[in-house]
Parts: sequence; C-alpha cells; structure tokens
Amino acid sequence: MVRIKEIWGALDACAPGWTKRQSKEYWSIYVSSIRKEPYPTLPLGKHGNRDNPEIEGGHVRSMARFFNIVDCLKKNLPTAFQ
Repeated sequence: MVRIKEIWGALDACAPGWTKRQSKEYWSIYVSSIRKEPYPTLPLGKHGNRDNPEIEGGHVRSMARFFNIVDCLKKNLPTAFQ
C-alpha cells in the first residue's frame, strides 16, 4: 500500500508536467510528454477521508507500465513494487 501523496511526489520526479483529473471514483493521470491518452483508473481510495488514502501497489505498477516509467517509480516508490 502506498499513500497517494507519495504517488504524486514520485510522478513529479518521474513524469514532469503530469496532471490529474478527479472523476467520481478514480483519478485520471495525464502525462502528455509521454503518451497522449491518460491513465484513467487510479483509485481515489476507500470511502471516507480521502486526504491521503492508501492505494494498492498493483495500481501503481499498472500505471508505471502504462507510462513506461517502471524503473524510475521503483526507485521513488519501492514499497509499491515489493
């Protein structure tokens, strides 16, 4: 499990210029310098207080493969790849 604020920090390091858009159930992550389409399904977290929810590592790994930033995210978020 990884906190969402840790994911945002890792994206700052691995995908400069990334943006996010919140929908009803997910975050859509955009990295236009890497890929035109967004990663559409990073969860918001469990219901309730969503200031800094925990996200399962599988979602982070899937997003890393989608944007081809696996090596960088492994360095910045090692707990997501254990």
